Amino acid sequence: MKKDALLKDDHTYLGRTATVFQAELTAINEAAKWMLGNQEQMDKMTQGCSSIEFHSDSQAAILSLHGELMRGKTTIACAEHLAALAINSPLPIKLRWIKGHNDSTGNELADMLAKKGATMVQGPEPFLPVPDCQLKGRIHKGTRKKWNKLWWKEYTCR
Repeated sequence: MKKDALLKDDHTYLGRTATVFQAELTAINEAAKWMLGNQEQMDKMTQGCSSIEFHSDSQAAILSLHGELMRGKTTIACAEHLAALAINSPLPIKLRWIKGHNDSTGNELADMLAKKGATMVQGPEPFLPVPDCQLKGRIHKGTRKKWNKLWWKEYTCR
């Protein structure tokens, strides 16, 4: 937003396996891609601005983009688009953390669009890579279920 004027809004369905972390990075990434593809419009919109700022209520997403070692396709793609934007823009690019759920106009709009995107269903999944934590959780749950089943059938080891 520039001086409380909405420049662009969008939402999309990321699939059932997407995490909040991935959603935050995807939002930043899509905004950066849009800015790169609409350079003339961006030049007009940023006249009189001292920087281009991305605001997020996810400290994890922002810290992952500042880290020396980036892991995950979503983080790497976002970092690449931000780097390209920094190269093509005369203004510095800043990532700012804002406190979530504090009645910030932009954050409230982002939360509303996120909920809207979460209710959409489009095509086969997953749209984003399935996070390792979810895969490990499913494997752990399946292994535990199988182990419990075997444990209760076996009487000789008790």
